Order: sequence, then structure tokens, then C-alpha cells
Amino acid sequence: MPSNNAIQKQILDGAQIRIDKQSEIPVHKQIVEQIIVLIATGRLEQGEPLPTVRQLGRQKKIHYNTVSRAYKELVAEGWLLRQSGRALKVGSLDSAEAPPRDLDGLIDLTIRLARQCGYSMEELRHRVAERFAAQPDRILILSTDSGLCRILKSELEHHVSCPIQTSHPDRLPTDPALAAGAMVVCLLGAASVLRPVLPKRCPLISLAISNVDQPLEHIRSMREPSLIALVSVSKLFLQRARGVLAPLLGSKHSLEEYLLENKNRLQLETFDLVLCDSVAFHQVKAREVFRYQLVSEESVAKIRAGLTNVKVVRTILTEALRA
Repeated sequence: MPSNNAIQKQILDGAQIRIDKQSEIPVHKQIVEQIIVLIATGRLEQGEPLPTVRQLGRQKKIHYNTVSRAYKELVAEGWLLRQSGRALKVGSLDSAEAPPRDLDGLIDLTIRLARQCGYSMEELRHRVAERFAAQPDRILILSTDSGLCRILKSELEHHVSCPIQTSHPDRLPTDPALAAGAMVVCLLGAASVLRPVLPKRCPLISLAISNVDQPLEHIRSMREPSLIALVSVSKLFLQRARGVLAPLLGSKHSLEEYLLENKNRLQLETFDLVLCDSVAFHQVKAREVFRYQLVSEESVAKIRAGLTNVKVVRTILTEALRA
């Protein structure tokens, strides 16, 4: 398995981006979707540089205006950051602060600072109790794609026991109570848009998606011309997957897409391979079905730790204030 440095070099050399000029998916869209997936899966990290427009154009033998159009779209959506006179870099997509390494040290510092500022332990204890009362006891999934909300909720329900709600971000300005007492989660890339409309201290976690190498390698290993189906309850899922799969299909394989808008079972026995999300998986009947788990294991661990840490901090801080 290549190291992170090797992967980054491959990206800068354009080796991680594949183009099929014969595909019905526009070339600039293929670039956009593949770079988004590279960022969302952690292959490209915050601050990593991208090949210049002319570098990528030469490497892929495409007009630099095509690359420029793709980069402009990625900048407009917040995935890339443009700095004058410098190469484009991956933007800051997760506004959440890193948790402190030494919890006991942080609590001791909080108590000392409170005393130095003239606050009594009773005042600190009362204010802490108020804050803990507002800590998250549920998860709120925000996305403009209702199908994506269904996928994220379905996957997270297997890992947490607290209530999970979903909503469109447009509800936040008119319904401030929507996020009160919730841990807000969204896909990587949406945090910078959501943070300004969320309550000041509302916890926000960006979800990275799982590695896509396995289904891609499976398609590459298919020697005979094959009929492939892409099935999802999410329009965004289909859009991202289409952009990543297009360069692999060429004229050899055929791809058909299905957006599931009801709970009817889909009969796809005539297809050689069906790729689907974790919700659509239960509605598909086919000879070979690959179920793609959208949320990465690292993101699940981050959510569980966030919910657990609230309970741990509450217990430790309460004991410290009693001492």
C-alpha cells in the first residue's frame, strides 16, 4: 500500500486523476468530482497543493481552460483555496477545534483562572452546570440532499444510541432551536457554510467518507464488457460516483443509474455488478451487489468520542469542583 507521501506525489503528478474524453460526463466535471472524493477520503489533506492548471493540462493532454474551469468550481464551493501568486491548496473544511490532550490539566487551568478572576467555586459550579445542560444529547444531520440525510442517519444508527434527526440547512435561520442541544454533523466541505448560522457553541463535526479503492479495483479487474448499475437514494451520491466511475468505464463497460425515491424493490439481475449505498442495498436484488459504506470509521469514532467525552468531562469536572 503506498505511503501518504507517495500518494501526495501521485496527486501532484496527476496520477490519481483519470480522464475519459469519450465519456458523456464533461471532462471538467470528472476532474471536479475526483478531486472532491480525494479530499473527502483524506487522500488530499488541508493545505496540500494541487498541480497548476498548465501542469494538469499537459499531464492529461487537455486544454488548460478545462482544468481552470474545474478549479474555479472547486474554489467557489470551498474545496480549494486560491492564494495570489501561489498554487491552489485544499481549503479548511472542518472548523472543529482539536480536543485538548490533557483533560485534567485543562480542568485545573480552568479552576485556577476562575479563582484568579475572582469567581468563587460555587459560581463556577453553577455556570458549568448550565453549560452541561446544553451539551449534545442527540445528533442533527444537515444536508441539502434528503437522500444523503437518509444514508447518514441509517449508518450512524448502528453506532450510537442517542436520537438522530435530519434537516435541511435552510431551516436554521428561521428555527434557531433546531440545533439546540444537538451535535451537528455534515459531510466534509459543508462546515464552513453551516458554522455562521449555527449557535455559537454548537458542536459541529465534518464526516469524511470511506475509501473508494475497493469498488474501483473491482471494476478494473473486470475483463469482459460488463453492465454496471449505480443505485442510490441520494442525487449527490449518484453525482459524485458518476464522476469517479466515468474514467474507468470507457467504451468497455456500460453504466446505468437509478435514483430510488420509494421503497419498492429493484430487480437488477441482468446487471453484472450493482454499486449502491447502504440504504439502497436493502432494496436491490441482483447477482452481485457492492454495498458502499459512506461514513468512514474515523468519522464514526470522532462522533462516538464527542458524545462520550461530554459525559466524562461532566463527571471529572464535577468531582474537581467538589474537592
